[in-house]
Amino acid sequence: MPSSKRNLYFSSFVACCTSLLFGYSVGHIGGIIVLPRFLDHFSLSKLLPHDIAEAQARIVTFWILGCTLGVPLGQRICKSRGRKPCLALAGLLYLVGTIVQLAPIPGERARLHVFLLGRLCNGLGVGAGTLVGPLYLSETSTTEDRGILLASFQILLQLGALVGFWSAYFTHSLLPPTSDLQWQVPVAIGLIPGLLLVVGSTMVPETPQYLSGRKLPIKLLESLVWLRQASTPSEIEGVQAEQVQLLDTAEREAGNGPRKSFWRQALGRGVRNRVGLGILMMVAQNILGLNAVNYYAPTIFKSAGFTSTGAALFLTGLFGAIKLVFSVLFTFWLVRKSGLRFWLKVGAGVCAGSMFLLAYLVRDLSNSTLPHDGTSIPGVAAVVLVYLFTAAFTVSFGPLSWSFCAEIFPLQIRSECCTITTVTQWVFQFVVAYITPILLSRVGWLTYFIYALCGILVYLWVEVFVPETRGVEDMDSLFGAQESETVDEVTERSRLLTA
Repeated sequence: MPSSKRNLYFSSFVACCTSLLFGYSVGHIGGIIVLPRFLDHFSLSKLLPHDIAEAQARIVTFWILGCTLGVPLGQRICKSRGRKPCLALAGLLYLVGTIVQLAPIPGERARLHVFLLGRLCNGLGVGAGTLVGPLYLSETSTTEDRGILLASFQILLQLGALVGFWSAYFTHSLLPPTSDLQWQVPVAIGLIPGLLLVVGSTMVPETPQYLSGRKLPIKLLESLVWLRQASTPSEIEGVQAEQVQLLDTAEREAGNGPRKSFWRQALGRGVRNRVGLGILMMVAQNILGLNAVNYYAPTIFKSAGFTSTGAALFLTGLFGAIKLVFSVLFTFWLVRKSGLRFWLKVGAGVCAGSMFLLAYLVRDLSNSTLPHDGTSIPGVAAVVLVYLFTAAFTVSFGPLSWSFCAEIFPLQIRSECCTITTVTQWVFQFVVAYITPILLSRVGWLTYFIYALCGILVYLWVEVFVPETRGVEDMDSLFGAQESETVDEVTERSRLLTA
């Protein structure tokens, strides 16, 4: 590693700890809520199956509710205090929430309520982190490093999810079935990325863009010198030139006259269609059903015939490994092969087909009068279809919905527009996470049929309404903005779409 990149890579790792929080939180919860000891500890094992499903939905959706509220909280801190304080706040909220979940509380009813409160606080940290993490990466990286550093955010997210998926499997396999450590250890592991984020945020500088916008030239220079590790005269000269450029850009934007209100700009010609597409992109990402698999993978594998908790958790771990492998493949290879529309249509089509076939197989398994343990051909085929669905989503809507929303909006309202799309993403995660276990317990195989129909609708929407953005530098022209409303901007494009 070149010495001149060390500080940049370190600060990027700290920012990517927000994606570790996100991924691990998604990965471990689906495993622990099916552990018998977890159900016993919170007195859920005494309930009827549909009541257990509703309780599991509350556990998942309280966290998503926190994430949804954490996004506007993060934006407020980012704009008023800076990106660095928001990183620290995200880590602190996550740590507090995790500690609350582990607190020894007497009383069966109080235990679950306190656990839900911890999940809510935990989610606030993750929500703020999903906003500030990519923002910090984008504003501290150089042009040539920006693509790979933003891609690392997605890869570490999948790595965190992989660790979360396997944590429940190993604690279930290695610890006594009567020990609360079976579910407490996976929860406690989340303290590690939280601590890394909090401690790391004290060791990195504020972003240059934020400091230039605040007209703090001395702190701006200090930040750039640290990030670029400028020591030789030529390196210092280059940093000073970057400082002047950032200050000039901030001065020019401040001197453009009274700024229009956000809503007047967002609803203007050539922008409102982008806002609508960004919102629908996040809706599409969720109604395909991937987050249903993320949060309830063990339950889904049980519905496919793998009825033992150990087998379901093992298959869930493989599910996480497949997500990580295809995330790396897409980032470093597949994305160069075709553009946005191609991968979105492939993703929607394969996801819809997989869900249709999964519905058919699970229907046969549920109607069969013969005992099955998942080792039957239909059971194995159902698992393969889940993995195929996962691979298709990971090379399409998984990464591309985020990069699409990050690049299409005008520069001066980009953070506000991304806040809207990110909140939309969390709201629909909430909806999907809440209804999925209830659907599985009440209508069974029809759950997969519903997601298959959603996949067809998403495919048609992409075919008719989503434009190709690969290689496009002038988004205003692509989306038909009026010349008077266009923004003088230089779009720093991610390698995800500009190979």
